[in-house]
Amino acid sequence: MNSRVEKIKTVILVVLVVSTILLLYFFWTDQSLTDVSPKDLSIGSILGPDDAGEVFDPLTPGDVLVPGTIVISSADGAAALAESGRRGDWERILGCFSSFCADGGILVEEITADQYDEIMTWRSVSAGFDYYLPFGDWCAEAGIQKSSGFENIEALSELSFSEGSPESVFISDNASGKFYRLVGAAPREDFVELLDRMESREQFMYYPAGQIFGEEADNDALIPLSADVQLAGFAYYPEFTAGDTARIVAMARNFFGNSFDFVRKIEDESGALTYMYGYGKRVLIVSPDGTYEYKQDAESARRGTTYFDALKTALGYISRHGGFVTQNGQILKPYLADAGIKSDAGEYEFVFGFEANGMPVVYGKGNPLIVDVAGGSVTYFRRDFITFDESAGHVEQRQPVSCVDILTGRYERMYEELGRPEAGEASRFDAVIHALSGVTYGYYRSNGRVCAAWLFGFGDGRTLAFDLYTGGFLGRSEAEV
Repeated sequence: MNSRVEKIKTVILVVLVVSTILLLYFFWTDQSLTDVSPKDLSIGSILGPDDAGEVFDPLTPGDVLVPGTIVISSADGAAALAESGRRGDWERILGCFSSFCADGGILVEEITADQYDEIMTWRSVSAGFDYYLPFGDWCAEAGIQKSSGFENIEALSELSFSEGSPESVFISDNASGKFYRLVGAAPREDFVELLDRMESREQFMYYPAGQIFGEEADNDALIPLSADVQLAGFAYYPEFTAGDTARIVAMARNFFGNSFDFVRKIEDESGALTYMYGYGKRVLIVSPDGTYEYKQDAESARRGTTYFDALKTALGYISRHGGFVTQNGQILKPYLADAGIKSDAGEYEFVFGFEANGMPVVYGKGNPLIVDVAGGSVTYFRRDFITFDESAGHVEQRQPVSCVDILTGRYERMYEELGRPEAGEASRFDAVIHALSGVTYGYYRSNGRVCAAWLFGFGDGRTLAFDLYTGGFLGRSEAEV
């Protein structure tokens, strides 16, 4: 009898709790019973934190892990860069490396920097990453079969094949400053065939700075003597403007979910909107230029996470908050531009860029997308996407100005933009050449336009952009990670 009474009490208690939740829900959302469907009464609908907005299929790490450069080198010192075909080339290089590792019997040996440089003077191909990429975790994620000795390689900075040792693959690890030779059982015909294909497609216009400016330049950064390319600048538009109230509210709801009704909204004199929940525990700032950033208290983010788990968390979060699609429905072609470890406790920052016509779009200020992950949760999200007509970037018919002429004619401006690096007894020109890490072409976003540009990279992470056709200075971009 007593047990039956206890069961009845339990049922009544459950009904009271559920009724209380429903009554509070109606009170908070200002709805009546006639406005609510059974679907609306699900626990996920009532309590879910992110139930608004379109959800896109999340990209995988492999979709965004693209080398910053793929260099095809000839034996005479000339080189070509895989530009618009970079993604496809990387997939083929990755396939060759996977097959190489699957054959087994690989010997891993550490070599010196001089030995690495020497073997790369042969006909070769190298794929380089500009950010930290843990080698062991990358192998596991990419399905690469590991061999004994792989655990000694901390990071993958450059993956190379050289005809100087056709049975081997070479790895540069910038994290530890070490170089490795992975020796297989036999020469790799697949790498040779890939190298032949890439070599027949590209034009070898890049040469080391030392060959162009003399050995005193003491720099092997690759510089193109010319550019056989036709790129035009084009106008762009921000994702949001001050009048896009409905879209801004919909986007904000996507971050706060059902907590949005308890969010405080503040608008300052510049037109920037701030949405705040829980005394600053969760904050969303929407700027007049269309940029928005979301910050979330990291108190609950106490457990560590791995590099690729954090990257997957970031990509999943992006898919639930707009994806790589602009508000006007334009699909962007993203890539991981930078990655940093913020702490040993599993905090990471991922910076994403995107391409137009197969070329990177470099921002003068900020980046297209930044996501911070701590303990398996996103703690910071900043998005600055633009809308543009990609097809307008193909119509330019003018001949690009020589980047060598820009270096020799604008080095004083470069010297000033670099903060006047210590030149010692060398000239300012020599100081600029010494700091140079590479030159390529692409797009630069500045003052309402995306301009076709020469992009001069420097060792401190800065990029100086000059107009591809006039040589005029466009601006600079600095690494944020």
